[in-house]
Amino acid sequence: TDVYALGLVAFEMLTGARPFRGRSYAELLMRVIETPPASAHALNPSLSPDVDAVMEGVLAKDPDERFTSATAFVGALRSALGLVDSPLVRAARRLALGARSLFGRG
Repeated sequence: TDVYALGLVAFEMLTGARPFRGRSYAELLMRVIETPPASAHALNPSLSPDVDAVMEGVLAKDPDERFTSATAFVGALRSALGLVDSPLVRAARRLALGARSLFGRG
């Protein structure tokens, strides 16, 4: 769940929107359970379509289909964004390292 939550935060940071929307809490929950996330590229056309593939991986319904670690997710997102190094990458790296030390995982 920690990698999934990181994906939710990253999606909103990159797009300014949440990956799932609903008019009610019940509708929102159904969308989280049943529908793929919104397209990050459609919400922010400056993002590469490769970002959508990364977001689909981190927000996959089946936990076994998600990234196995925050570090793997950040690496894939960094590549999809075409970032060599930036404040966003450094912050994501610190967050991933903090999650690893907090939860004892990578």
